[in-house]
Amino acid sequence: VSFMSHTLFITTDDIKNFLTTQVAIFEGVTYAPGFGPFVIFNREMRLNTYVDFRMAGDTDDIPECAEWLKVIRNALCAAPDELDLAAMTEEISSDRKTPFRWVMHWLAARYQSPGYSTGTNLWLIGDIGGVGKGTLLTVMRELLGPTVGKVNQLDLSKGWTDSLYGRELLEWDEFKDGAGWHSFNRLIKTWTGNDTIMPNARNRGAMLQPAVAMHIFTTNDLIPALV
Repeated sequence: VSFMSHTLFITTDDIKNFLTTQVAIFEGVTYAPGFGPFVIFNREMRLNTYVDFRMAGDTDDIPECAEWLKVIRNALCAAPDELDLAAMTEEISSDRKTPFRWVMHWLAARYQSPGYSTGTNLWLIGDIGGVGKGTLLTVMRELLGPTVGKVNQLDLSKGWTDSLYGRELLEWDEFKDGAGWHSFNRLIKTWTGNDTIMPNARNRGAMLQPAVAMHIFTTNDLIPALV
């Protein structure tokens, strides 16, 4: 091979040496937001499949969000009084422990810190439909992209849990565990309360993964879980 006025001789041994010592070998893939394309997890070299799909924000667009913030505050958080945009943004930035402020900070954490899990779940509970629970997930999908997913109840009942992998925000919509409340509580603890998860996919088996998702439970059942 001619290279910069020199002739380089590449032998079969050179090629074998390159393939055995210079090519990176990965033991699996993982989903690790905020890290580079190559990560070490569980003492294994893995390829990171995370892609940042977040929509770019602009403070000039805040006035357009006033009516949507009212939906979150008055419908989803059941605040009895209606506030204007200035008062709502003041409540969000205050230190008052209101449901609206908590929900807005919880949602902001998902946007601002990819891969960070708060260790808390957001439950939107109400026996009246059409107040915006599903719309909230639609808005979050627009903001975050395909990293927002939905837990597949049918797959989980069959032992396939890969719908919980590779997502940063997961919706549990009217989820019911046929085995009862205690089983449901264990399921929630396993998938939302630990640092790692073990998703199981058809024909691929299970592999330990970091738990990076945050979870929203939406239901019209006023007592959805045993507390």
